[in-house]
Amino acid sequence: LRRASSAGSIERDIRMRRNVQSLKLALVLLIALAVPRASHAEVDEATPGAAMSTRETTEMTRWLEANELNEFGDPKDTMYTGGTPLFDESTGESRDRYEYIAARHPDAPWKKDSQPKMVDVDEKIGEKIEAPRFPERWGPEPLMQTRDYRELPGGYGFGSGTLAKWIEANMAKDAEAGGGGGGRR
Repeated sequence: LRRASSAGSIERDIRMRRNVQSLKLALVLLIALAVPRASHAEVDEATPGAAMSTRETTEMTRWLEANELNEFGDPKDTMYTGGTPLFDESTGESRDRYEYIAARHPDAPWKKDSQPKMVDVDEKIGEKIEAPRFPERWGPEPLMQTRDYRELPGGYGFGSGTLAKWIEANMAKDAEAGGGGGGRR
């Protein structure tokens, strides 16, 4: 008798879970039907990313791959609420992927003229390395950094809060030493 009642309870739980899943699906479909759709012309006019040339989007994609970033220009292990940073669940608005990437990287590092300068190290071998991101007198960047993302002081682009504090401290040291406070060269 006890087994029969627990088996019935399990079947009831399974049916309830299926009903909940069906209700969730129905709700999503209703919301999708209720949201007004824009025509292709409206999207092209309203989306700044649509104004980007095919060449620039190709350069951007290559830059993402070369820097081992995810499809949104963030570190590969970045997790997003709702699975994507392109959809704002609170407003129901979507954003163009290229527009999102361009907003996160206003210095447009994928453009050839904004790439870090390459310095020829050894003419015989032809090895090239990137010019340092920060003045060498500051030493190496902090190894341990927070996983936040913000604008860095001194025109150094974007990075963690730890990196921002490190830059501010070094700029203050430069200002005290009469170096003018640092900032982008």
